[in-house]
Amino acid sequence: MLIKLALLLRPYQKQLVVALVASLGATAANLLQPWPLKVVFDSVFQSKPLPTPVAATVGALFGPGPTGALSFALVAILVVACVGAVSAFVAGWLMTRVANSVLYELRSNLYWHIQRLSLAYHDQRRVGELVGTLTTDTQAIQDLVAQGLVGILVSGLTLIGMVVVMFALHWRFALLALSIAPLLFALTYRFTRRIKRATRDIRKREGEIAATAHEVLSAIRIVQANTREDYEQSRFEWQNQQRVSAGVQARTLQSALPPLVDVMVAIGTAVVLGYGAHEVLAGSLAPGELLVYLAYLTMLYKPMRDLSKVSEVMFRASVGLERIFAVLEVERSVRDLPGAREAKRLRGHIEVQHVWFAYGDRRPALADICFDVQPGQVVALVGATGAGKTTIASLLPRFNDPTRGSMRIDGRDVREYTLASLRGQIALVLQETVLFYGTVHDNIAYGRPEASVEEVVAAAMAAHAHEFIERLPDGYDTLIGERGATLSGGERQLLALARAMVRDAPIVVLDEPTTGLDASAEALVLDGMGRLMRGRTVLVIAHRLSTISRADLILVVEHGRIVERGTHDSLLAAGGRYRELFELQSRGQVAVPVGGAR
Repeated sequence: MLIKLALLLRPYQKQLVVALVASLGATAANLLQPWPLKVVFDSVFQSKPLPTPVAATVGALFGPGPTGALSFALVAILVVACVGAVSAFVAGWLMTRVANSVLYELRSNLYWHIQRLSLAYHDQRRVGELVGTLTTDTQAIQDLVAQGLVGILVSGLTLIGMVVVMFALHWRFALLALSIAPLLFALTYRFTRRIKRATRDIRKREGEIAATAHEVLSAIRIVQANTREDYEQSRFEWQNQQRVSAGVQARTLQSALPPLVDVMVAIGTAVVLGYGAHEVLAGSLAPGELLVYLAYLTMLYKPMRDLSKVSEVMFRASVGLERIFAVLEVERSVRDLPGAREAKRLRGHIEVQHVWFAYGDRRPALADICFDVQPGQVVALVGATGAGKTTIASLLPRFNDPTRGSMRIDGRDVREYTLASLRGQIALVLQETVLFYGTVHDNIAYGRPEASVEEVVAAAMAAHAHEFIERLPDGYDTLIGERGATLSGGERQLLALARAMVRDAPIVVLDEPTTGLDASAEALVLDGMGRLMRGRTVLVIAHRLSTISRADLILVVEHGRIVERGTHDSLLAAGGRYRELFELQSRGQVAVPVGGAR
């Protein structure tokens, strides 16, 4: 934990040095607090003279005798308190600034990394857990830096200073006072290990709660349509109860530690007080010295108590660091290779050469895939669900990289291009359109933010989206809900087509955007698709074969292999798997041919 925390704090060395100096000032003030009381007790109440070096200065500034000593003690109390207060404020203020800067940098870096991790990683993680790491775990680090570090620093320095001063004053007292230290550290160590395990369990439960809530609320229509509110409520309450149980266990441990420390401190205090009183009665120790020593003893044990009380902050931060670095240390499996070049305007010649791909250690999802697409051609991938169509398409923009073989565009392996320049020339229209909370204009221009208003409107008109946009309350400035929930399925797909058009990419990937649409919406989307495909290289993932009758090449995929290839007419004439699928889908349907419009 310390090494990882040091890495986060390295950019703030200057602020930390100043905070350390301020903490030393606060520590010095703590060490000086008992001495004015000794002056009052010995030199005012018992009229003992001050030490010679101090007496002359005090006499010159405050006058001779007990009155001068009292004035000196009162002023010293105020000065020590002011120095301690200013030092504590400066240290706390600086650490608060550092903590917020660390939070900003940590969240930004973590978010940057999460966005660039491969889709294979995201497919295996729950969104709610990642959101929890990005918010709650990073907040725990801020709390430690802002609240815990200064307290730990001041307490640690005070503890060291007290030990040094106590040994200088009376080494026997120091040994007696420290006799309970091994027991204290053993007790603290035993509890802290259990507290850390309990804290880790809490964060795990909180991550599960966040993931479940995100999952259910994102699919609230499905939940309500299937009347599963009670089931989801019971599932949430069970997870919530697990979190409560983990929280009670952790809080019990955290609450038990300080009282046990207090009991051990009381034992140490009683031992020192008994020995000190015996020394005073024997005349070998001045009462004022015993008073100072008891004050130091209290201050010696206070840091021990404080350190036990900040355990919750420390262990939440420790677990948070574990979870954060577990994400940050995940290697990006898809990244720019050394020497990658910017892709100029691509022509769209796609060559897939003996491509194999597997998800992790599982059996290959693709096996020896080969095909060639000339610029401006339309190629359709057909097959049953899970055949590998989407996996093939995902290799083109490098959402995944082939296990073997290569995907080439314009004669170069796609891995030779930088990711940004490659993906910038591929437009995607997915089966499930994703829209973001914002205006209609912003959603259309999402893939090309610099697009002008005229370009956005032209794209919307070409996609047949302009008419319904104009009917919205504020037109292109209308705010749409998260994921486009306020729009119909057809309207969302038309916006997706407009987004792809304004991007003006030479390569287009279509994942059957007509799925689930009614006849009128489907007709608009199909016509918009035809306009989008014109003059571009297109890869179509087709579930409805009636929409691809004019494709230049149709590839039939089964179990990760291409089992048939050809045009619509040649495949029908061959009487194979494609014809079987087409006849099954054609019963009762009217074909709406799309494709090949260039």
